Amino acid sequence: MLMGPKRSKDRKLPERESEIEEMEPMGNCQPVSQSKNYKCEVLLVIKDRMLEALGRTRILTIKHSFTFAPDEATGAWKITDTFGQEYAQALLKGREITLNAELEARKRLQE
Repeated sequence: MLMGPKRSKDRKLPERESEIEEMEPMGNCQPVSQSKNYKCEVLLVIKDRMLEALGRTRILTIKHSFTFAPDEATGAWKITDTFGQEYAQALLKGREITLNAELEARKRLQE
């Protein structure tokens, strides 16, 4: 069995950096028919390591809809099972907007 290097017990591991810098609601949420869920338009500020690795901007600002539901035990709002798919769509949308804006800017400079 391969073992990695031993770490000192008193050495702190670096804190994991979150991809989502900010998440802010953009207005009233709309009920999803036939469920207790609500769709909410949210403004996300995301740190995108992939774009950064490509030498592009690291921060994306994206407006996207996400689905939330009340927790049956506490009543607090929580994300639903669709969050992963919704987040991936938001990230792709943000990357596309960013890259298209860069292409348009380059075209204008070449004219």
